[in-house]
Amino acid sequence: MRTDLPAPPPILVSVLLPVRDAEPTLGAALDSVTAEAGDDLEFVVVDDGSRDASLVVARGRAARDPRVVVLARARAGLVDALNAGAAACRGGLLCRQDADDLSVPGRVRASAEFLRAHPDADLVAARTEVFRDDGPVGSGMARWAAWSNSLTTHEDILRERFVEAPFAHDAVTLRAAALRAAGGYRDGDFPEDYELWLRLLARGARFARLAQVGVRVRDHGRRLVRNDPRYRPEAFRALKLEHLRREVLRGGEPVLVWGGGRVAKTWVRELAAAGVGVAALVDVSPQRLGRVVHGVPVVAPEEAGPGGRFGTLLALGAVGQPGGHASIRAQLAALGREESKDFYFVA
Repeated sequence: MRTDLPAPPPILVSVLLPVRDAEPTLGAALDSVTAEAGDDLEFVVVDDGSRDASLVVARGRAARDPRVVVLARARAGLVDALNAGAAACRGGLLCRQDADDLSVPGRVRASAEFLRAHPDADLVAARTEVFRDDGPVGSGMARWAAWSNSLTTHEDILRERFVEAPFAHDAVTLRAAALRAAGGYRDGDFPEDYELWLRLLARGARFARLAQVGVRVRDHGRRLVRNDPRYRPEAFRALKLEHLRREVLRGGEPVLVWGGGRVAKTWVRELAAAGVGVAALVDVSPQRLGRVVHGVPVVAPEEAGPGGRFGTLLALGAVGQPGGHASIRAQLAALGREESKDFYFVA
C-alpha cells in the first residue's frame, strides 16, 4: 500500500439537504448543487423516512459522487433531520439546500469566500428567485422575495426581523460553530428556520447578504410552508411576539399599534390576548378617528408625537400593503421617533 499519497483536503463546506418524499425534484436539486467542483465540499443528504424513491435517488447519486453522504433515518421530522445532519457535517461552514429547490452555480463557493473575507459575519444569505413549474408565481411570494432581496445589510435584516423570515432557509450558509453555540435547531410550534434566525440575532450574530441570486425556490402546493401548521400565520406572530417581549417591549408599558388595515387590527387583538397593553391604534384616516377597535381607541398620528398623550410609548408599525412601511416610517420620523428604538415594524 502506498503511503506517499497526499491527504485529501479538509472539508470546507458541508451542504446539508434533508429530504422526505421528494423523488420528483430531488435529482434536479442534487444536480444543481453538486455541480460545484472541489474535494473540499461534501453533500450530506438526510432521508427522513421517505416512502417514495427519494432514498434510491440519493444513494444512486452517492454511488457516482463520493462527496455525497446519505443518512437514512426513521421518520422523525424536519428538525430532527436537520440536527442529525448538522452533527454529521464535517465542514466549518454549513450550507443549506432543499430537495425541491435549485442552487445557482457558484453559490456555495461565493458564500464560503464571503465568510472567509468577512470573519465578523456568522451567516450569509444569497438572494432568492421564486418560480413555479405550472405558471407564474403568486403575488404574495413575489412580494416576499422582493422584500427579502431588498435586505442587503446586517442592519437591514436586524431592523426588519419582526416582519417576516428574512430569507429562504436554503439561501443560507452559516458557520457551524455559530449553530452549535446556539444549540442547533429547535422543535416546537413555530417555523424552525425563522426561530433560529431570531435566536442568532438575539445572541449578537451578524448576518450578511450576497449580491447575486444563489437559490431558485420552487413554489408548489406540497411545500411545508403551505401544509405544516408550524408555518401558519398565527405561529409566526406568536414567535415574533415572544422575541418582542424578550428584546423590545418595555416591561409592563403599553404600546401603540400604527396602521389602519387588517394587519394592524390583528396585532391589536393578539397583543391584548397575550396580555400586552395596547394604548391606541394610530391611523391617518379621518373617517376612522374616534372609533374603537378590539377595545382600543383609534387616534391621529399627532397623539404619538411630542406633547401628545402617547408621545413616549413604543410604536409597532403593522401594515401589509406595499409602500406602507415607507409611509409610516416617514410619519414617525417627522414626529422625532427613531427606528429600532422608538418604533419597530411587525407583520
